[in-house]
Parts: sequence; C-alpha cells; structure tokens
Amino acid sequence: MMQRVLEKHGVQFYTNHQACGVTWKNKGVEVSLEGGESVNADFLLVATGVKPRTSFLEGSGIKIDDGIVVDSEMRTNISNIFAAGDVASAKGFLTGKNGLNPIFQTLLSRVRLPAAIWPAKRPNTKAGYP
Repeated sequence: MMQRVLEKHGVQFYTNHQACGVTWKNKGVEVSLEGGESVNADFLLVATGVKPRTSFLEGSGIKIDDGIVVDSEMRTNISNIFAAGDVASAKGFLTGKNGLNPIFQTLLSRVRLPAAIWPAKRPNTKAGYP
C-alpha cells in the first residue's frame, strides 16, 4: 500500500535486487546492482526486511505463522503471554488477516497496550496494523 502511494509521487522501488556498491555523488548517489545495472538517485533507502526468530518457541504451544499470532490486545493463544514488535503477527485493520508490520511506531503502540492490560484494567484501545 505504501509503495503504491510513493510510486505515484515518483519514487522508484527496486525490490528483490542486491546492491553491490554505492558511490556518493555531489547531488545524490549511484547504486550498482547485482547483474550490472546502475541506478542514480537523490536519496537511498535500504530495507532488508525482517524474519522473526521463533524457533525457540517450538513445543511451547504458542501459535506461530509468519510470527507469533496475537489478538487485538496482543495476547497469544496462551493465557498471560503477550507478543509485540517485529515478532507479533497481528490482524490488519484493512485486510482483516494476520501479518507482520515491523514499523517502529507500531511497536510503540503494541508495547503500551499489553503493559496497560496486564496489571490492571483493559483500555478500549485495540492494536493492529494498517
């Protein structure tokens, strides 16, 4: 979704490409891609993605898909166990499907929710991602 919005504003994405070299220029950067292609840009953002480490949970009974499956209050399928951040697979507001959303702001909201729920009253706030 974010990619489509940015592309409408002229941002180009090179997904599934590996950068082999970066040359900083006076006004921008030249990136050499695997396969010989070069790309000139005003700005360079490198994102490698995340893959949560969940292998230590094998045999624990905690439900795992692409991450630790949580409900709208960041609870796992086991009582009093929460998951938040890059490892949490929460239901998306737009898609209704569980998935990872490794974005720092989302992490902050997801961590606050279990911290508020665990010791006392439950807020009317629900966690998830766009």
